[in-house]
Amino acid sequence: MIAVAAPAAPLVQEIPACGVLSVNPYLACDIRCVYCVTGAQGRSRPRFGADTVREQLRYELGAKGHRQRLVGLGTLCDAYPSVEPELGVTRIVLDELTQLEWPVTVVTKGVGIRRDIDLLLGGRGHVTVSLSTLDRDAAARLEPGAPTPAERLDLVRDLADAGVRVRVSVAPWIPGVTDIDAIVRRVGSIPIRVAPLNVSSPDVRRTGFVRRFSQDEIDRDYLDAWRTSGEHSSVHWLLPVTAGPPGNTEQPMKPLPPQRTTVETAYEAPRPPPTSHTAIAVAAPVTPIAAATRGGRRSQPRGASSKRGEARLGWECGSS
Repeated sequence: MIAVAAPAAPLVQEIPACGVLSVNPYLACDIRCVYCVTGAQGRSRPRFGADTVREQLRYELGAKGHRQRLVGLGTLCDAYPSVEPELGVTRIVLDELTQLEWPVTVVTKGVGIRRDIDLLLGGRGHVTVSLSTLDRDAAARLEPGAPTPAERLDLVRDLADAGVRVRVSVAPWIPGVTDIDAIVRRVGSIPIRVAPLNVSSPDVRRTGFVRRFSQDEIDRDYLDAWRTSGEHSSVHWLLPVTAGPPGNTEQPMKPLPPQRTTVETAYEAPRPPPTSHTAIAVAAPVTPIAAATRGGRRSQPRGASSKRGEARLGWECGSS
């Protein structure tokens, strides 16, 4: 048996807000999403090599006394970066979790997960594929290292056809960029979870987004899109970021209510009912994504586009 020690960068981390254990085989993500809230952008490299990662995972799970909690694989850093087909570290981690019969939710943009369909079918796993837009050019600016939207749509269909439980995460929903109705038309009845762009996150505040949008503005447009979008039973919307307590910078993991006229009933007491973001925003021309990602002053108002909210299945969290 390979001797292991407590690592400086552990594989297993707690995410209390989601109720999951986050397992991240890689230290950084070469997809380099400009809206990433985890700050894990950079050259993808494994935390542990293929020869040690299995024993390290067993050590960390055992040392913390975890017993068959839901595992979020790649929630803080995509588990299927461009180097994974060669290194195979994530496959070893998924294989170990499958052998231990732990429930696993994989959050990814990587089409390399097709290789591991056998493990997903053989265990207690399901997959969440991240997709914020169908616009190839916008996606290339937002997620320069990611597969194209068309490639991810093909992945969703392939996983579903193979019998893997799969969902789509539209997180972040971005004003003037995300079109939920269009995504629904492409994925059909496959479940979709929606959450707004979070410019309150310290990592996102360093990007051009924060010069184009305030969180209040994003959340107003998001709620307007939720109210005005078509009724799709497969689409679930989370609360806006400003639904949290004063100074909140994290995405609340609660669903918006079925009613499209008010959001106050979704807040937890004793939180006072918020007012600044509940008014319906007036639809307006969209802001080009190139301007939003480059930064600078806003030259035109933003528009809205999208859908509704869902409860916890353990797949709400994730950087992808």
